[in-house]
Amino acid sequence: MTEHHPILAEIDAFLAESGMSDTYFGKKSVNNSELVPRLRAGGGMHFTTEARIRDFLSSQAAPSPEAAE
Repeated sequence: MTEHHPILAEIDAFLAESGMSDTYFGKKSVNNSELVPRLRAGGGMHFTTEARIRDFLSSQAAPSPEAAE
């Protein structure tokens, strides 16, 4: 069985919600269109890459209703 990086579940949830393609996500988040396919194949990543992905996911989060007040 192939082990997947834990962040892959977060990425997949974001992709399902946003409708963004996996290759576009990789390109926009870390300038690597092969990121998501490589993670799905069991590949790993450097901790700085994970930090960049988390920063991207945070920047794409919808503002809360309280922020509009």
